Amino acid sequence: MEHIATLISVITENRTGVLAEIAEAIGSAKININAINGEGLGEIGIIRLITDDPKKTAEILRKRNFNVVESDVFLITLRNEPGQLKKISDILAKKKINIEFIYQQTSEDRGSARVIIKVNETQKLKAREVLEDAKFFD
Repeated sequence: MEHIATLISVITENRTGVLAEIAEAIGSAKININAINGEGLGEIGIIRLITDDPKKTAEILRKRNFNVVESDVFLITLRNEPGQLKKISDILAKKKINIEFIYQQTSEDRGSARVIIKVNETQKLKAREVLEDAKFFD
């Protein structure tokens, strides 16, 4: 399983219907959304996506005049139990690696949680080494 994915961040105006426009563009291209997170920050909205075809996703959204930023993120599977997030955040903090973005999806039926973490581009290689050494990747 790959432990790095491309995160598509769409920076847009915070208005009614923008998510529907993005979903229509991606869905009409037969691209599947594997993870999504969105928030409104005043007049600005940020929608973050991981899809099964990030290159095509970015291309389609740019053609529709969306502001798209692509970045690498780590995909980490943790046991679904208290204290797991503390372990990973402690390890990165001790190595002075700043987490810029994180979100999690829990699957109780499988007993696991999928965590998506973005670190600064200049710290990406160091973070990968730290996470590999700590056995966060199978």
